Amino acid sequence: MTSADKTAFDKAAFEKKAFKFVPYLILGKVIFAAWFISYLVKL
Repeated sequence: MTSADKTAFDKAAFEKKAFKFVPYLILGKVIFAAWFISYLVKL
């Protein structure tokens, strides 16, 4: 395995991991936005 192959492999593995985390990040942002709006409404 050359270093170029390794970086390509690492990038692919990282992209797969990142792709798994994306839905959680979006969900977290939606939940935070909903909480923040309800918090502002209570003020």
